[in-house]
Amino acid sequence: MNETAERFAELCREETAVLATLLATLEAEQRALVGREVSALEALAERKAEQLRALEEPSRGRAAVMRLAELVDAASLNAWLADKPEALSAWEALEVTLARTRSVNQVNGRLMGDRLERVEEALAVLKSAAAATMGYERDGSQGQVMSGGRHLGSA
Repeated sequence: MNETAERFAELCREETAVLATLLATLEAEQRALVGREVSALEALAERKAEQLRALEEPSRGRAAVMRLAELVDAASLNAWLADKPEALSAWEALEVTLARTRSVNQVNGRLMGDRLERVEEALAVLKSAAAATMGYERDGSQGQVMSGGRHLGSA
């Protein structure tokens, strides 16, 4: 294997390792979302951000190696990898890990979207119920629901 292929394989393996840690974080996030463990989400978001930053360097490096080798599309990459089994293996592992990471991230996005939709629906119901219990203003219009930062019973 030549130097370019070795560097490519090394960067793919490094990127795969970082993606694997990101995948584990996303899976933990998914468990927290399903289990409604809201307190865990902030720490997981910070961990995800760190892992995404760590992913930048090997990803940029791999992209640079691909540009230098003129691997501009799937066909040229596949042709180049045909006689480089180590690089091919590293690339395939990266693709598999990336696909799994994207899938888990999409599920998490849907879970968060569902949770947000439920919260918005609950707020609409609560605002409507509060408006229904309001009296009338001097001009005969129904009173407006006040919203602010204080909770009932707080001083």
